Amino acid sequence: MKEYGYSGIIDTLLKQGVSNSTVILKCLQESGFEGKLTIVKDYIAAHKHLLPTKRQQVAPQGNRGCRYSSDPGETYQMDWGFTDVLDYNGNIYRVVCFAMICHHCGARYIEFFIKASKLRDRFLAAKRSGKVDSCLNALVRPSCLIIDEIGHCEFDKECTRMFFDLIDRRYNKEGNFNMIFTSNKNPALWREDFNEDTTLLCALDRIFDNAMVFKLRGESFRGKKLETISLQTGKVKAVESVTEMKG
Repeated sequence: MKEYGYSGIIDTLLKQGVSNSTVILKCLQESGFEGKLTIVKDYIAAHKHLLPTKRQQVAPQGNRGCRYSSDPGETYQMDWGFTDVLDYNGNIYRVVCFAMICHHCGARYIEFFIKASKLRDRFLAAKRSGKVDSCLNALVRPSCLIIDEIGHCEFDKECTRMFFDLIDRRYNKEGNFNMIFTSNKNPALWREDFNEDTTLLCALDRIFDNAMVFKLRGESFRGKKLETISLQTGKVKAVESVTEMKG
């Protein structure tokens, strides 16, 4: 085979794992080889060491995994973090998001945490862009919506009506529609920040239809790492001059 100059072709094929003599003969014939199949078989038999080592065959091990299962409501996977929200003016701001998934059925529970001032800004942006329904639908979708710091920003008449629309849609929503409000003001004083009393009263009627109120008293959780250092100053005594006596 060497004298014909075709050994290199066979060696390359053998190293690639091709050991079928008929296949190799066809490749050689395409390169001008005129020999017989017997010559090819003899060369392959003498150069089997060029073939790649075959993988070791082992007996099937079966399924080594163990599928974990749980009863409904027994196990959940949960996480929380910050997510970026794009408003209708193209501005991006961050809100807190909490997600919980049932291990048994895959049901999702998602809640968003938004400050009242950001909610007011979203209402204003949606009103200017004509996307009020899209804005409200996005706020109705989460399983739970937390609105923080009510009473620290003013809602005009249109925003007050959008606030009521949001409450009403979530109130009539099927499934999870939980809402949490935090405020340093008694709800009776919210009218100071919402510019349409009748609309606000309708919203409050739905909020407190089936609600639980927590009144927190005591010291604030903020400032736990506050360090206070007291300094007191006084008059500095005058330094008496010392005269060196020479003998």
